[in-house]
Amino acid sequence: MSARGWLRAFGAVAAVGAACVTYGVAIERTAFRVRRANVPVLPEGSQPIRVLHLSDAHLLPRQGRKRDFLRGLAGLEPDLVVSTGDSISSPDAIEPLIESLGRLRDVPGVFVFGSK
Repeated sequence: MSARGWLRAFGAVAAVGAACVTYGVAIERTAFRVRRANVPVLPEGSQPIRVLHLSDAHLLPRQGRKRDFLRGLAGLEPDLVVSTGDSISSPDAIEPLIESLGRLRDVPGVFVFGSK
């Protein structure tokens, strides 16, 4: 491959890399989601239950939009909260997390620790 070909290939790889980083920083990091799934595991005739699974919030105190999202989850009115860890990304985020979870703290729940 000629030097010009290598430069083009390098430029294309660099452009794709830059696009991926831009997407991750500008869009994905604030694209909080609620996904819904119906799981038919209860005996027929049972009352349905709502399970809220929280995972990988990686909260920092300065993340106001993420804290607002977490506050809004109480509006889903779950019957059980399952937290599978990685809720905070710094010790300073403990109090903001507790405050952000608000009414969810009054819902029965279970948890596992994260990887940190």
